[in-house]
Amino acid sequence: MSSSRHSTNVTTNGSFTITPSQGTSVTVSLTGTGLAPFTKFTASPSVVHFGSVPVGHTATRMIEVVNKGNQPSLIGSTGLPGGPFGAPLRAADGLPFNQDYNLELPVTFHPTTAGAFHGTYKVTWTDRFGRHSLNVPITGTGVG
Repeated sequence: MSSSRHSTNVTTNGSFTITPSQGTSVTVSLTGTGLAPFTKFTASPSVVHFGSVPVGHTATRMIEVVNKGNQPSLIGSTGLPGGPFGAPLRAADGLPFNQDYNLELPVTFHPTTAGAFHGTYKVTWTDRFGRHSLNVPITGTGVG
């Protein structure tokens, strides 16, 4: 999970009065809290475990990425470093990704040799505060 917070919440008080042409005036009190702007992308699962996959076979898992912040963002890049892990579908660079938007991104594991493998799925985004990234660790074991 990655987040960026740049100021504090602000509470404001106020009131207004309703004065009818006849009868008694009524005053309404108001209080509100504005949330500080922040960005926060989360991934579910936070770690992708493929477990054991036979050599030469392909397993697929999904990563759900959600913008849990309150700022509009643009996706920068999504993907993996390669090896036995793949990202057959990637988010478009510059894709608007606002608060509560989510993406389901597939990740594949295709071991060509036996052994344990580790990688990282990386999602970058840009907002008014700059560039950020979210890294999701990935593991899998080729067997056979």
